[in-house]
Amino acid sequence: MKFRTTVLAALLLALVGAYVYYFEYKKPQEKKSREEKEKAVFALDWDRLSGLKIENAHGIFVFEKQAAQQKPEEPSPGAAQQQEWRIREPVKADADSTGMNSLVSSLKGLQTQQVVAEVPEDPGVFGLKRPRLKVQVLLKEGESPPPLLIGDKSPVGQNSYAMREGESKVLLLSSNLETQLDKPLIDFREKRLFTFKREDAEQLRIYRKGERSLELEREGAGWKIRYPIEARASETEVNELLNKLTTLRAHSFAEEEAQDLKAYGLSDPQWKVEVALAPDHALATLLLGEARGGEEKTGTIYAKRAERPAVVTLQSDLTQTLEREPEEFREKKVFPFNTWEVAKAELEWKGQKATLVKAEGNRWRITDPIQARADSGKVSSLLTTLSRLEADSFIEAPATDSGLADYGLADPIAKMTLHKEAEREEPQEEGEEKEEQPEGQAEEGFFKLGTLLLGKVTADGTEKWFAAVEGVGTVFSVPSDPLRSELPGDVEELRDHKLLSFYRYQVDSLESRGPAGTFALARKGEGWEIEKGGSGKAEDKSVNQLLDLLSGLEVRRYAEAAPADLSGYGLAIPEYRISIRQEQETGGDETLGVLLLADRGPEGEPDLVYTMEEGDGWIGLMAKDTKDKLVQALAPFAPKP
Repeated sequence: MKFRTTVLAALLLALVGAYVYYFEYKKPQEKKSREEKEKAVFALDWDRLSGLKIENAHGIFVFEKQAAQQKPEEPSPGAAQQQEWRIREPVKADADSTGMNSLVSSLKGLQTQQVVAEVPEDPGVFGLKRPRLKVQVLLKEGESPPPLLIGDKSPVGQNSYAMREGESKVLLLSSNLETQLDKPLIDFREKRLFTFKREDAEQLRIYRKGERSLELEREGAGWKIRYPIEARASETEVNELLNKLTTLRAHSFAEEEAQDLKAYGLSDPQWKVEVALAPDHALATLLLGEARGGEEKTGTIYAKRAERPAVVTLQSDLTQTLEREPEEFREKKVFPFNTWEVAKAELEWKGQKATLVKAEGNRWRITDPIQARADSGKVSSLLTTLSRLEADSFIEAPATDSGLADYGLADPIAKMTLHKEAEREEPQEEGEEKEEQPEGQAEEGFFKLGTLLLGKVTADGTEKWFAAVEGVGTVFSVPSDPLRSELPGDVEELRDHKLLSFYRYQVDSLESRGPAGTFALARKGEGWEIEKGGSGKAEDKSVNQLLDLLSGLEVRRYAEAAPADLSGYGLAIPEYRISIRQEQETGGDETLGVLLLADRGPEGEPDLVYTMEEGDGWIGLMAKDTKDKLVQALAPFAPKP
């Protein structure tokens, strides 16, 4: 009986659900879709669209939709999906495809707001006797719909009056198309001279009056100057030049199919710019000729894409970029790298060596000649200074050590080798060849970025600093101030003297064991409570002062690596043991740090006490007055006698 009742209930529920779906959702949706279709001004299959015909005060223009295809100079992924347009009349030329696609989108969504008049006495009242605009949708197959005549704007809102040619009904359109339809031919044209993407450029050559003046070539992720010098190119400067080219717009069209280029100074152009494009090295070439009208004051010059017949005019400011000296395109950064990529740094300076490796959380550790925490702030500051170091001048590197000695580089005052993490090997398909790192570059999970040498010479009382990068045939004259301030005095200066590493907002609980007893604090909502050694609320200000003091604790110096038995330092059973924890979203908590603090210090140094972070491996020496301040900050929470 129960089973039959359950089945009936389920059946009834299914019927109710079907009723609600059909009458409350599907039917209203169908009605809405039907109403929108009935309101559509152009109710047609837009997949059959082949073109548009537009008539306005500037003329009659016919556009045709091109078959989707990828242009040779647009090899980037996604280019094939772009719908291209051509002007068929009154000239044959590329149309502004972005603008045309936007217009088609507007026509697709165009709706009849209302029927103003079935048979108007005077269409002229609505501006339809001599309509300002006419647009016709042309279809591939079958008969195209009648043109839409567009008259005046309505007195209120952004609507226009319209009428289909051959009909008498006056419509009020849902939007105003005037800005998209009422413009001259040039505004419908593709005015970009180059349509490639910046990342597709592989080579760039500039010729002045037939003579090559600059040649750039992409090399890996960067650029090289190949002529008239061999040097690294500034990515910023090259990108600025490419941006100039890819944003060029024709100011006007001088001649559609020029036969006599001499008249424009283009048979023997003032400038020629060639861009070789990936993946097949197709050339996109720009010719720049004389100033329009033969006078520079016009602000425009004649130009032409070598691959196209039309001569156009351009704003002449491009020539200012082309006139720049090759040296201005040179990379001024001595050792360009991304600081966030560096995972290992090897330093040699003042007869010392140190190796630093980035650990979890972007924290640095010294791994040689000692194992210790590094001052991550100092390491980051040094790397930032090196990455921003710019040359004052460039000198061709001497071939001999004696020549390098003139710049202090035969025996450099500092040598820094930087590495990034080597890419993890992806599983290889059967039969696929393994791609190897360049010989000698991959080591212990790291990939060498490069080695920087710093030299210093003093002549006539003046100190000059120089730099070189191994494998780059250039000596750089560099400013000394940033380097002098960043180079550490010794390995000890690279160490992190902070005992604990945490931020106040991370802490959710704290426990202290000391001579006065044990207490624990826990964050409760926006405040703090004493959970052990007492009860009740803890004053937020006092807790925050304690946490700030703990997070800022530093040692004056490190005594030695911690032995297995800490009894000799009073740290096996420390006078104070303070642990700081953070709650985890997954449950439980994580220890942010545990401070051990002794009741004594080294003999003969009464102003110091032994201390360490549990598990760090090094015993430090803290100022006794700092310890006294910490004890005072703990006092308000200690158990009362």
